[in-house]
Amino acid sequence: MKMQKYPIYLQLVKEDCSGVEHKGGLGDQNIANIADRVEAEFGKNAYSDFLRKHGHYPDVAQAATIGKLLGGRVRASDGSMQPPLSKADREAIKAIRRRRKDWKRIQDHLYRVNTAISALSVNEDEPETVARYFREHSSVPDSMQLEAAISWLNRFAEELRRNESQCSENADLCKRDHSVERWPEHRRNSNENEKEAS
Repeated sequence: MKMQKYPIYLQLVKEDCSGVEHKGGLGDQNIANIADRVEAEFGKNAYSDFLRKHGHYPDVAQAATIGKLLGGRVRASDGSMQPPLSKADREAIKAIRRRRKDWKRIQDHLYRVNTAISALSVNEDEPETVARYFREHSSVPDSMQLEAAISWLNRFAEELRRNESQCSENADLCKRDHSVERWPEHRRNSNENEKEAS
């Protein structure tokens, strides 16, 4: 089922965030609720102040000014998001989305590795015993998949030991390599990648 998209009211370009949505639509009767949502997500700011003070949306020029002050875009009275995205903004958003995609792929890899290692670590019987029954009861379709898994896991273990050795010799280097600052956008939900700029 296709998810319904609701209007976005404030969007920070530098983070390519999905922005604040509201199910009530663009009617002025929702102004207070929208101001509450904006402040809950981004804190008190010029846009929420305008909504509370005037009780209506800013016009296009006002919205463009507020958006520039906030480093993003805000919903204007005509329903548009202001100011329009510049070429530099679009390129920045594309770069952010690429990094998010890379981080999502790494997260998927980490999940599979952690799951596999956790599952194998609880095996108590000797490998020779399990191997006797593997072919008959395995869900692995062919030996190539098994060999690929073994090869990848061996390379992973070797690289992990190498990294741990480097970390023991240079703790500062290890912290930099594994800092979340390498992937600053990962705090945002990955579903935001699918949101297109209005």
